[in-house]
Amino acid sequence: MQRCLLATFLFSIVLVVSANAGGFKANTGKADNIEVTSDRLDVFSDKRESVFRGNVEATKGDIRLNCEVLHLFLDEKTHKVDKLVAEKDVKIFWQDRQASCSKATYLLAEDKIIMTGNVIIKRGKEMLSADKVVFDMKSKHQVVEGNEKSRVKIKVETDKETGILKWEH
Repeated sequence: MQRCLLATFLFSIVLVVSANAGGFKANTGKADNIEVTSDRLDVFSDKRESVFRGNVEATKGDIRLNCEVLHLFLDEKTHKVDKLVAEKDVKIFWQDRQASCSKATYLLAEDKIIMTGNVIIKRGKEMLSADKVVFDMKSKHQVVEGNEKSRVKIKVETDKETGILKWEH
């Protein structure tokens, strides 16, 4: 009986993730869903949280996220996925860019990604490093912050169109 309940809950998480992870829209024409694989999954029904651990890979269209721990949170009222938090050796690959950081938080309702802790974003020869980068995809506004030990640093090509901070979906 407990296995049946667990299987039902896990299936509902998959459906909710598939239906509501809309912030990552790929231009591949594929269905709007996200696929997560990991070594372990812990589900905390009372907290509306699922924790994927070990060799985590989440993909959505042409966007791929790798990390060691991924938290998935459901909204208390709607029971839809409202936040994803990736931790430990976070790497994000999309289009012709790649990013690494200590922690990445995706707020679905706000359509915002917040990367913190030794953030490095690369696009070809272009590079950006900072302590914190916020991508607000609704307003197309990005904020890049340094800290007392490390200032914001960016390297852009001047003979080509730059796109180091461009995040489209």
